Amino acid sequence: MSRFAGGIGFTPKPESKDAVTQRHAELKLDADGNLEGNLTIMFDGQEALIRRLRAIDQDEAQRRKELEESVQHSLPQGAVVKLLSAGAWETSETPLTAQFQVQVPNFASRAGQRLVLRRRNAEPVERQPAGRRPAHHRLVEQWRQRAFEEAPLLVERAGAQKVA
Repeated sequence: MSRFAGGIGFTPKPESKDAVTQRHAELKLDADGNLEGNLTIMFDGQEALIRRLRAIDQDEAQRRKELEESVQHSLPQGAVVKLLSAGAWETSETPLTAQFQVQVPNFASRAGQRLVLRRRNAEPVERQPAGRRPAHHRLVEQWRQRAFEEAPLLVERAGAQKVA
């Protein structure tokens, strides 16, 4: 093909290895059933690119709000999410990493000597009857993606003394 002639080109299909999200949480469940800890999310490839493109016209407060809300929607209602840090907004060579402090009150219920996790913890926050949802027409982001999650959970024993 000549450099001046027009032609049809094809782009390769995106692969899941090109859009990766990794979540690592270090969480502690206390004797009263409250969950708290730190969450680190790393967006790489297409996942990082889409967030960086959205953030071009946003200030720091808007970026913070968007990241906190994205985590908030994945947790049970009543959870408190605070963004501790987010970096590498301007560069495309490194993954976009965000660190959060997470608190989920009443994540588990006490049943005698045991803590019982409620089923609602696994359900999305936005669960509403179909008739009540506002109509949204959003473009579907069409790429394959991978997500890795690691969340060791430290369970505090009832009656154990806390070390400060």
